[in-house]
Amino acid sequence: MAKRHWQDWLSLAVGVWLFLTPIVFDYESQAAMVSAFIVGLALILIETTAITMPSVWEELVSIALGAWLMVSPWALGFTIRRNETETAVFVGMAVIVLSVWATLRDERFQKWWHDRHLIS
Repeated sequence: MAKRHWQDWLSLAVGVWLFLTPIVFDYESQAAMVSAFIVGLALILIETTAITMPSVWEELVSIALGAWLMVSPWALGFTIRRNETETAVFVGMAVIVLSVWATLRDERFQKWWHDRHLIS
């Protein structure tokens, strides 16, 4: 059985927070609102899966979602909205850090990395 990571629980909380930010901050940008709802919901689903059935693929998906959040203000054109931009960038950074941390602590990933990168 794979070891569960506390980072997944924190990422789940971050996903819930992201999902709620358009309501809490009353987003003016429709694009930022839709992105926060969709990515927040995706994080909630992915992290719930990571908590119940831990695997490295969930962390990789979370890293991709975090990367999307970090570039979304420029990709979707809402950089003039400070709350929306800062929330997307900081939440994206948090998700990436937590997911990379959990990946590096994963025993199966460590074994996989060791087996492929150890010079004999």
